[in-house]
Amino acid sequence: MNQNNIDLTEFGYADHELFTVVDHNALDSEKITAPRYSYWQSVFRVFFRKKLNIFILSVLAVLLLFTYIYPVIIDYDAEYDPYVNINVPNSTHLSPMQAMGKFGNVYKIADAELEKTDDSFSDGSITYKVIADVTVKNKCNVYKVADVNDSENVFNVVEVKSDGVSSFVKLEEGEILGKRDEKKGVVTYEVLDEKDNDKKYVIYEETDAKTGEKSYVTKDFSLWLLIKNFPENIHWILGAGDAGQSTFDAIWYGSSISVTLALVCAAINLLIGVLIGAVWGFSKKFDIFMIEVYNIVANVPYILLISVIVLIMSASFWTMVFALTITGWIGIAYFIRTQVVIIRDREYNLASRCLGTPIWRIAVKNILPFMTSVIVTLAATEIPSYISYEVFLSYIGMGLKDMSLGKLIEVSQPSMLVSGWGFEFWSPVAIASIIAVVLYVVGQNLGDASDPRTHM
Repeated sequence: MNQNNIDLTEFGYADHELFTVVDHNALDSEKITAPRYSYWQSVFRVFFRKKLNIFILSVLAVLLLFTYIYPVIIDYDAEYDPYVNINVPNSTHLSPMQAMGKFGNVYKIADAELEKTDDSFSDGSITYKVIADVTVKNKCNVYKVADVNDSENVFNVVEVKSDGVSSFVKLEEGEILGKRDEKKGVVTYEVLDEKDNDKKYVIYEETDAKTGEKSYVTKDFSLWLLIKNFPENIHWILGAGDAGQSTFDAIWYGSSISVTLALVCAAINLLIGVLIGAVWGFSKKFDIFMIEVYNIVANVPYILLISVIVLIMSASFWTMVFALTITGWIGIAYFIRTQVVIIRDREYNLASRCLGTPIWRIAVKNILPFMTSVIVTLAATEIPSYISYEVFLSYIGMGLKDMSLGKLIEVSQPSMLVSGWGFEFWSPVAIASIIAVVLYVVGQNLGDASDPRTHM
């Protein structure tokens, strides 16, 4: 025992410095030591624990950025921008590559035309002499030429006649000119392999708008030019519509209308539905009345009711909000009422009622916080559903007059049946689907994280 004794004097401190007297405090003795708990910190800790949630949230952030910020940055004018190219020839129903080629800058352009003198050709810097007799291939005169400074550098020069005017196009040795093709005002010539007639590339015939002179060039897609001129090219990465408008710009402007409509309707319906549902679940007299209202309203087809309201009133933004919220909250209220009935008679709620706590206070303080995860999950289903309602109603011609996502899909519906025009229809369909799915997934995962049972 003596070996375990410690002589405290060796530390050089007096007794009053080594020990302090603790006073007995009845209030302090009732305190329970426990780790500090923050509900919302735990919610976000659980939510961000999954890397998939971080990815989905990043996608949602990008979608919202393009939905609300992009139209502001480009200063999109819904009355002017859709028709800015309507008088430009051959600018309608363009695929992404055609639209970027016409209005953007993604091609490396090289002059393929030569000037002819008596017995030679020139591109302005190099002269080519004719080294063989003229031959005829595919109804075109073909000259075999060589660089005067390098006789081993041999080419074919093909004579192209357009409107009675001859032009001379330089090709590699072993290449010949194929058939002429014209689509949407763009004239091209196929360049074929002389041996097996396989298509290698095309040469473009361009006409000067002022002089009418024709020139011949090659165009090679350049990823570097696409990236370098991205602010110019981004408008056309989904092609051009029936009036030559940018499909990309129109989609994001339409998304801002559709998403805003969904958020406003969801906020109104959730606010009314949750509050009325909480009281509905507690008050038996109110329950009797609301059950009858619910039985009547729930048996009226929701889409039919919305359609009638829109037909009676003008198809404006706030008319659609009114149509979607006039009875949209009652289903939410009935669901909340069911949840309240399940938990209203638990011990802590019975104790609150015995102490005289008003029903509204019990609902707000005891019930609703308990159902946070349920409410978040409801929001996750409500917001995408209103986007779907708007798209469907506009698709059948009963939606907004504004160019929302649904209106874009309705307008571009005929394009779905025409080969090469599908981008006009499927682009807004894809964006509407992606927005709805991402909002749903984020909401569902946030609802799961809001459940206190996942915070362990």
